[in-house]
Amino acid sequence: YPLQDLTPFMTRNRFTNNANANPVGKFAFDNGILDVNTLRLGYQAFTNDSYCNGTLTVGGNATNSALLKVNTDLDLGHTSGDSASGANASKGYGQITINTNGTVMANQITVGQLSANNTITINNGGTLAVTNTLASVATRLNTLTVNSGGALTLNMNGANTLVFVTNLVANSGIINIASVTVSSTFAPII
Repeated sequence: YPLQDLTPFMTRNRFTNNANANPVGKFAFDNGILDVNTLRLGYQAFTNDSYCNGTLTVGGNATNSALLKVNTDLDLGHTSGDSASGANASKGYGQITINTNGTVMANQITVGQLSANNTITINNGGTLAVTNTLASVATRLNTLTVNSGGALTLNMNGANTLVFVTNLVANSGIINIASVTVSSTFAPII
């Protein structure tokens, strides 16, 4: 179902004065299409003492297919900070698992500045396709795992397609370069 005019949140702290609320949201689908502009997994909206965790599982059904299409931004573990030391915000995260017959297509994937356990796992038969950037120099994805039979597909466009990850685990998974547009001043960086 198209949800292009909405911004779905897997979890979001909603109160500025509700310390230690720590919401957790989990969503899984293994059949159909979810088409959104922006998707936020684990969204800490306020600088209180709460953290937010969001997990998403796409695919896993041997006979059906599931497609998540994010047209603008897939935001993992968004943080606004802490009123104290930042320790609570670092407990927040956004995590994605892509299983058999699951596909995630994202224009870009961003990562929260203070969240510390943002992960993407691509299992056998799962595919992640990223058009532009996956994380940034300042906010890297904690772990990207491409297991055997899983595939990561990138569209390289000069300096625009960059993947920043702290831990890359490639267990016989496949990394595809779908297209390369060469820039005279920048080389693609993975």
